[in-house]
Amino acid sequence: MPSSVSRPTVLLLERPVVRPLLDESEPAAPPPTRTDTRGAEQWGPPRRGPWFVAPALALLAALAILEGYRWIGVIANEGARPWAVAFAAGALAVSFVLARSAQPRDRGPSLRIVLAASVLVASSTVVVLFTGERWATGAVGVSDLAMATAALVVLLAGERVKRRGHAAA
Repeated sequence: MPSSVSRPTVLLLERPVVRPLLDESEPAAPPPTRTDTRGAEQWGPPRRGPWFVAPALALLAALAILEGYRWIGVIANEGARPWAVAFAAGALAVSFVLARSAQPRDRGPSLRIVLAASVLVASSTVVVLFTGERWATGAVGVSDLAMATAALVVLLAGERVKRRGHAAA
């Protein structure tokens, strides 16, 4: 038979087999009530801390990267010293609020590291305002990038803990 002749194709569909979820020999468990904690893991892990911690850390890290690149010279710097003071003060305030907003059981060194990095940024910014030397501008850029790194590490660690807690539930 020539290959140009097409044969009709037959598609066989099997009926799906429906099996009960519970074995007939096992009695069905009653649904959980409000006081019953058996089904609590279905709704995910308990919330840890306020909702704004992760977005605030991400924004703080992004602005710190931009500011650090400006001080190092990767991004053109037009001598905007008031912006540097405003950023240092804002970063210090945001990191202080984040460290204070942590739950008492979650108060580990993680958010305190971001607070310490922002204190380093603020102090190096004050030093550069009074000295204006080349090493001081590099120190501000490095401290900004160190704060961005600390914020990103804390953010990623917190998200990993959330995902691990959600997957275990």
